[in-house]
Amino acid sequence: MAILSTGPIENNPVSGVRPTQQLTIKMDNRDLINSADVLIQGYYLDGARNLYVNELINVNPNEVITKNYDGNFNAFEFVFTTSGLAEDQTGISVWGKNVEGQLVIPHRIVSSELLGANEVTGPPGTTGATGAIGATGATGATGVTGATGAPGTIEPNATIVGVGPNVSSQFNELRTSEKTPIIELTSVYGLSNLRDIVLTLGDATVGSNNTEFQLTTTISGSDIAILQSSERGRYESGLAGEIGIGVRLPAPPTGAQVVRWGAFDDQNGLFFGQSVVNGIFVAIRRAGVDTIIPQASWNVDKLDGTGPSGATLSLSTGNIFQIVFTWYGYGVIEFRVVIPHPSTLAQEVIIVHRFSPNGQTSLADPNLPLRAEIFNNGTESELNLFVGGRQYSILGKYNPVFRVTSERRTVTATGSLTPILSFQRKTSFPPGSGRANSVSVKLESIDLITTDDIYYQIILGGTINGGFVNFPTATTNIPTSETALLINNTLTTIADGQVLLQGLVAGVAGSVRISASASLLDFQLPDSEIVTLAVANLSGGTNPVTATFSLTEEW
Repeated sequence: MAILSTGPIENNPVSGVRPTQQLTIKMDNRDLINSADVLIQGYYLDGARNLYVNELINVNPNEVITKNYDGNFNAFEFVFTTSGLAEDQTGISVWGKNVEGQLVIPHRIVSSELLGANEVTGPPGTTGATGAIGATGATGATGVTGATGAPGTIEPNATIVGVGPNVSSQFNELRTSEKTPIIELTSVYGLSNLRDIVLTLGDATVGSNNTEFQLTTTISGSDIAILQSSERGRYESGLAGEIGIGVRLPAPPTGAQVVRWGAFDDQNGLFFGQSVVNGIFVAIRRAGVDTIIPQASWNVDKLDGTGPSGATLSLSTGNIFQIVFTWYGYGVIEFRVVIPHPSTLAQEVIIVHRFSPNGQTSLADPNLPLRAEIFNNGTESELNLFVGGRQYSILGKYNPVFRVTSERRTVTATGSLTPILSFQRKTSFPPGSGRANSVSVKLESIDLITTDDIYYQIILGGTINGGFVNFPTATTNIPTSETALLINNTLTTIADGQVLLQGLVAGVAGSVRISASASLLDFQLPDSEIVTLAVANLSGGTNPVTATFSLTEEW
């Protein structure tokens, strides 16, 4: 960095007119590659230095820049601070001009005349005599040479093992991309009908101790307790899906009782479990048929102390269970348990069993909810199952295939909440499959046009009138085979339900219409619930409102 200055320049009036009325500053960069920065600071002097110019100029390679400033003062001074790679190749000159624009010779200062400019370097002095060479120190003793090790062997078909799902994939790839969480559910906030589906029969209960979820059956033989995520995991071909769930089973089931946990519904799934008949097991459910593999038949590590890990599985202590699968239809399914090493207590992910389908796909539908359940199956005995965190992730970058399904309607808003449109999942999808509808459905957007000020609400559940019908509708041409949703566009009343989101839309009386759009929260529509858009007039009057309600479907 260099700082150059004109020094104080006197500019007293002559015959009532100051010689210099305007200052012209020229800057040039003689470097053909690099640029330079010049900070120009101008001061007028009237007993004190008063800053009136403060400008930073970037001078590009081989560029010339001219700047003009007011010079009509009795005295002034300019300071230039240069920096950048082309600092040494940057020239600056100052020119005073009179009222007619002619040069004022006394006020002409070229680059080499600026105060602070580098002076010409004199010739180098004579090189002094070389000093005497110091004495060489004694050489240290050489250490004993170690024995040469045996030549190592090279395995031409080496396989990377034990490096985790973030590095290696089930497709023999070296993977560096991290997993993409799709579902992440913690247990410390208790149950919520926004994220949890609870099903019970008899005297069974599903609750929370504010740390874990607790599924409990009583001495009633008909008891069933189910905890299921409202959101389903979605699979993408070419990647792998990872299911994770933390479970603690203090006491084993008795009689005909069965406990299951993993990712499954009533028709398809992958899960761990325990019963008296099969002991601890892993299972694959396809189209309602369970293939059960007991612990004694696990083909990688039986976790009975005799396997490669040397570990023994105890369900009463609490463990993390993982299932990793690839689903082109025929991919391998890996069942894993996360257990501390018996000696070091270091946490290890242990593959216990691999399953490969034969003659059919492993699952009829890979989009599955996270679920835990207890079935008493006629056994009159109490049983408790504790569930911690739950997650579903894609191992890699997730790019879902989706469509946006929407409907439009005009209603008259009043002072009371008036429903406009409501969506519900179809029971089964695609048509003719007979399978439960597993399509992921999320809120996308709303558009509202109103002449008066209104508020809107997005409501989950509740009671409405009217009926749900298939697309296409009179306003929206969507083939029924292309959407997993039903629409109710005739409803007029709504009661109860839970407000997910609300907001305000301003309107203007008369013919002017105001359009408003709201980006909605990342919310997953539960399997059996409805979601409704409703509006009301803020002042209690009436006015027309036209709305479009859109949902995203991830197939």
